[in-house]
Amino acid sequence: MNRFLQYFNVVGVCVLVGVCVGQWRENRRLNLQNRSVELERRGLEESLAALEKTSKRHQEDLKSYTARYTQNAAQLAERSKEAVELRTQVRVLELKREQVQTAVTEWSKAVASRDERLNEVQSNLTQLMNERTELAKRWNAQVEKYNELVRTLDDVTRRYNDLAAATSAIKATTAPPPKP
Repeated sequence: MNRFLQYFNVVGVCVLVGVCVGQWRENRRLNLQNRSVELERRGLEESLAALEKTSKRHQEDLKSYTARYTQNAAQLAERSKEAVELRTQVRVLELKREQVQTAVTEWSKAVASRDERLNEVQSNLTQLMNERTELAKRWNAQVEKYNELVRTLDDVTRRYNDLAAATSAIKATTAPPPKP
């Protein structure tokens, strides 16, 4: 039995060595895995810290973008109002332009009509002036004839008066003396 115990001890020691070797391997694997997990944890913590910093920057950027978006949206709304006002002004100006064009067209027609009437009046005035000139020439001819007649009458009257004076003088010299 002693031998049995010896063999049993040797087998037990071998089994114990095997179990210890297995345990050491397992401990080594677990320690390596633990180190690996610890390194991974540290890397993840660093990544998490970097991500938190990035997240904070992104949140600040988001706030900045939100503020800019709000400002841009307000500016867009203001520009939209201005655009609507400008479109309204453009429509009003287009209507005014059309009214002015219509007025200019009507004015042009009125001016053309006036010019036609002025041409007609000018033609009539020219005709009347020609007739007046002709009448003035005829009047002047009649006046000249009248003046000639007046001169002739004056000459005849002067000669008559001269003749009458001569006849009176002859009668006075040849006349019998008056009776008392």
